[in-house]
Amino acid sequence: MTTAGSAQVSHELSTLPDDLPPLAVQEAEQHRWLLWFGLPALIAAVFLAIALGTGEEWILTLTVIGIISDIFVLIMLVLTTDTNSAEDSPLPHRP
Repeated sequence: MTTAGSAQVSHELSTLPDDLPPLAVQEAEQHRWLLWFGLPALIAAVFLAIALGTGEEWILTLTVIGIISDIFVLIMLVLTTDTNSAEDSPLPHRP
């Protein structure tokens, strides 16, 4: 596969336009992570508070489901992150 072919594939998979500045790409990724990763954690925390407040043990099952779904969301976010696609990244990479 040539570099032109790989650029075409990466462009098809990308959800953000190519002409965005690197800082805008990083900000969009931050909002995506907060939404996708924070929501299942918040739901699990609410179910945990309900379980502790009511004393009902079966509600802890919903807490565990929320935590497990958050793990899968984390894997999905890591695999689909787009912060390394920006060529002129304002943040330096540390070895």
